[in-house]
Amino acid sequence: MEIGTLILAGLGLWLLIEGGVCALAPDFVRRITEMISGLPARELSLAGAMAAVIGAGLVWLAVRTA
Repeated sequence: MEIGTLILAGLGLWLLIEGGVCALAPDFVRRITEMISGLPARELSLAGAMAAVIGAGLVWLAVRTA
């Protein structure tokens, strides 16, 4: 699988999920956004780093099993 195809598929899936959540539960998204804006920068940074590591692991697994 080419890296460009993988990136395009990942971006499409991300937009599909995020757009779906925003369309189906806008009040939930607004509350989550308010919660996130109140987090200290360090906690937000750690959460982002953990999400990136998990995402990289999932991409690795998808490529490995394809």
